[in-house]
Amino acid sequence: MASRPAHFIWMLDCSGSMGVNGKIGELNFAIREAIPEMQQAAQSNPAASLLVRAISFASGASWHIQEPTPVDRFTWDDVHTYGATDMGAAFRMAAAALQTPPMPQRALPPVLALVSDGQPTDDWRSGLRAIDDTPW
Repeated sequence: MASRPAHFIWMLDCSGSMGVNGKIGELNFAIREAIPEMQQAAQSNPAASLLVRAISFASGASWHIQEPTPVDRFTWDDVHTYGATDMGAAFRMAAAALQTPPMPQRALPPVLALVSDGQPTDDWRSGLRAIDDTPW
């Protein structure tokens, strides 16, 4: 049986407030610590092919890891803090990735993991609606 892709997208707040009290360091540490557990879970589920990527957001949003990367080859380069908290921009970026295409129709439901410490500074509601409007 062929495995179906399962997309996992980290959406990470890198705003200036994440630099307070070492939060960004804790976030980077937590992701590095999660990787072996994610790899183990993927090995336990051969019907799924776990693909990981990451969006960072602060003043705007960008792909920290743009290409869906098989979890067994996934490594983490630390994110750093800058700017405001443009969560809506991150939501819209994720929504574009969840359209079919580029997301295959026969994929397993994607997982979006949002990590943030504060209040969005942009229109996050329209970004969330964009995610809700995807086939997923």
